[in-house]
Amino acid sequence: MVLVPARLLTVPFLENVNKFQNLFRRPIATTIFLIGTVVALWLGIGATLPIDKSLTLGLFEIDSIVKSNITMVHLGNSRFKANYP
Repeated sequence: MVLVPARLLTVPFLENVNKFQNLFRRPIATTIFLIGTVVALWLGIGATLPIDKSLTLGLFEIDSIVKSNITMVHLGNSRFKANYP
Protein backbone atom coordinates (compact mmCIF):
# COMPACT_ATOMS: atom_id res chain seq x y z
CA MET A 1 0.00 0.00 0.00
CA VAL A 2 2.92 2.32 0.53
CA LEU A 3 4.35 1.60 -2.91
CA VAL A 4 1.63 3.42 -4.89
CA PRO A 5 1.98 6.81 -3.14
CA ALA A 6 5.77 6.41 -3.05
CA ARG A 7 5.94 5.94 -6.82
CA LEU A 8 3.51 8.78 -7.44
CA LEU A 9 5.60 11.01 -5.20
CA THR A 10 8.59 10.58 -7.50
CA VAL A 11 6.72 11.80 -10.61
CA PRO A 12 7.13 15.57 -9.95
CA PHE A 13 10.82 15.10 -9.11
CA LEU A 14 11.45 13.11 -12.28
CA GLU A 15 9.74 15.83 -14.32
CA ASN A 16 12.10 18.45 -12.88
CA VAL A 17 15.14 16.52 -14.16
CA ASN A 18 13.86 16.66 -17.74
CA LYS A 19 15.52 19.48 -19.71
CA PHE A 20 12.44 19.74 -21.95
CA GLN A 21 10.07 20.72 -19.18
CA ASN A 22 6.44 21.14 -20.02
CA LEU A 23 4.88 23.58 -17.57
CA PHE A 24 1.40 22.17 -18.18
CA ARG A 25 2.36 18.69 -16.93
CA ARG A 26 3.10 19.74 -13.35
CA PRO A 27 -0.57 20.31 -12.35
CA ILE A 28 -1.48 17.02 -14.02
CA ALA A 29 1.21 15.16 -12.07
CA THR A 30 0.11 16.80 -8.82
CA THR A 31 -3.52 15.88 -9.48
CA ILE A 32 -2.61 12.28 -10.27
CA PHE A 33 -0.52 12.11 -7.10
CA LEU A 34 -3.32 13.48 -4.90
CA ILE A 35 -5.99 11.21 -6.41
CA GLY A 36 -3.70 8.19 -6.13
CA THR A 37 -2.91 9.00 -2.51
CA VAL A 38 -6.58 9.38 -1.60
CA VAL A 39 -7.49 6.11 -3.33
CA ALA A 40 -4.62 4.27 -1.64
CA LEU A 41 -5.63 5.58 1.79
CA TRP A 42 -9.34 4.84 1.14
CA LEU A 43 -8.63 1.25 0.11
CA GLY A 44 -6.11 0.82 2.93
CA ILE A 45 -8.65 1.88 5.54
CA GLY A 46 -11.28 -0.29 3.85
CA ALA A 47 -8.97 -3.30 4.10
CA THR A 48 -9.26 -3.16 7.88
CA LEU A 49 -13.08 -3.19 7.89
CA PRO A 50 -15.51 -6.08 7.43
CA ILE A 51 -16.19 -7.06 3.82
CA ASP A 52 -19.68 -5.49 3.69
CA LYS A 53 -18.29 -2.08 4.69
CA SER A 54 -14.88 -2.25 3.03
CA LEU A 55 -15.54 -0.26 -0.15
CA THR A 56 -17.93 2.33 1.27
CA LEU A 57 -16.23 2.59 4.70
CA GLY A 58 -19.67 2.19 6.26
CA LEU A 59 -20.97 5.48 4.85
CA PHE A 60 -23.73 3.78 2.85
CA GLU A 61 -25.72 0.91 4.33
CA ILE A 62 -28.27 -1.28 2.58
CA ASP A 63 -30.74 -3.15 4.78
CA SER A 64 -30.65 -6.88 4.31
CA ILE A 65 -34.43 -7.14 4.76
CA VAL A 66 -36.16 -6.80 1.40
CA LYS A 67 -39.95 -6.47 1.46
CA SER A 68 -41.79 -6.45 -1.87
CA ASN A 69 -38.73 -5.33 -3.85
CA ILE A 70 -38.28 -2.16 -1.77
CA THR A 71 -34.99 -1.69 0.03
CA MET A 72 -34.15 1.12 2.43
CA VAL A 73 -30.86 2.84 1.64
CA HIS A 74 -29.35 4.90 4.46
CA LEU A 75 -27.20 7.96 3.86
CA GLY A 76 -26.25 9.41 7.22
CA ASN A 77 -29.55 10.23 8.93
CA SER A 78 -31.58 10.20 5.68
CA ARG A 79 -33.44 7.21 4.28
CA PHE A 80 -34.27 6.59 0.65
CA LYS A 81 -36.47 3.91 -0.87
CA ALA A 82 -35.03 2.05 -3.81
CA ASN A 83 -37.15 -0.23 -5.97
CA TYR A 84 -35.34 -3.22 -7.40
CA PRO A 85 -36.95 -5.36 -10.11
